[in-house]
Amino acid sequence: MAVENINKDLCVGCGECYRACSADVIRMDKKTGKAAVTYPEDCVLCAWCILSCPVHAIIFNGSKVSPVFTSWG
Repeated sequence: MAVENINKDLCVGCGECYRACSADVIRMDKKTGKAAVTYPEDCVLCAWCILSCPVHAIIFNGSKVSPVFTSWG
């Protein structure tokens, strides 16, 4: 799953998702003061944005998948 969109009605503009995103997928919109998805194709599926959002405004889709890595040791 990859970040698809941010629900503008739920977003409070706190910027937590923006600060959590290491891939620069989410930025703050200067006009609205709310988060916006700018580069969804660069999402690395870490889910830090969804975990950091206090109002659960991040919307994911199933268009991108990540292989499951297993460590044996």
